[in-house]
Amino acid sequence: MMKKRSSFAIAVAFGALTGGVAAASPYDQTPVEKMVTELTYTLDGQHIAKPTWTSTVEQMKGMKPPSYCHDTLRDAKLAPDTRVYSSQGFWFKTAKKDDQEHQYILPADVEGLCKRYHDFYVHEFVEAAVVEAWQTQQTMKRPVEGFYESEAERVGISGRLCAEWVDKALAHGFTATDKVESSRYGLPAIELGKVKETYCQPAIDFAPKRLQEVKDLAAAKHQAIVDVYKKAGIKGKRLELYVSYGPPDNTGFYAAGCESTVESLPALKKAKKLFVWLEGPSGYTIRKFTFKGDNYTVSERTYSTQEGAYRGCR
Repeated sequence: MMKKRSSFAIAVAFGALTGGVAAASPYDQTPVEKMVTELTYTLDGQHIAKPTWTSTVEQMKGMKPPSYCHDTLRDAKLAPDTRVYSSQGFWFKTAKKDDQEHQYILPADVEGLCKRYHDFYVHEFVEAAVVEAWQTQQTMKRPVEGFYESEAERVGISGRLCAEWVDKALAHGFTATDKVESSRYGLPAIELGKVKETYCQPAIDFAPKRLQEVKDLAAAKHQAIVDVYKKAGIKGKRLELYVSYGPPDNTGFYAAGCESTVESLPALKKAKKLFVWLEGPSGYTIRKFTFKGDNYTVSERTYSTQEGAYRGCR
């Protein structure tokens, strides 16, 4: 008995008779083609390469480095006449078409893309770094009060990054008279050779000085709190605890019942029990300090309801 042919087999046979199905798209098949498509879209298909745009340092850190293009092309070891089919090939003025009307470019065109992307990357990164250092000027004008150590450190990082990318830009081939500016952020045009002394170095110099000022102020405030408690005769572990919670009027300590706070120095000095009320996703936590002389023990319990938490204030 003759076996039935599967529909797949029939389709294959029909395809052979009719010349086969349409050929698959030749675009973006190889690592080089995919790379060309990605970087060409970055340069020509988006806004980030336009003169009016300035990327941030963080955005630049997320972009592919120039080595991505250079290394991908080098590792492919393409012959000069190898056809490179990129779905973004229409951006190339040198693009050609095969007999199927598919656009392609040649390795020489890819080399040009790598150089163009490298130039863009260095220019965009130095511009981003200079803008960031320039923006720290406002931060540096602020007083020490309210300044965080992390902010001072960030200013220094911005200054060093600024200097680093100025050097990289000059090493890449930009000249000291080439200008950097940003209409997006309002950075006025400035020659590359003047950037370090104007924006980079001031930020670098500011950071350690301000960091020390912040630490000195914090130490002075801490000592002032210590002195307040010591003057009241509070000492030992009790003193350490109170200082860690701040000045007397801002400790957040509750008396038994958690209805009123304990703020006076005499009351804090003789307190036998103090409570701290904490709220979070897990509920209401009551932290209890039990004193014996200048020493204390601590315990805490979490309650699901506010009403229940008051039971812990005993």
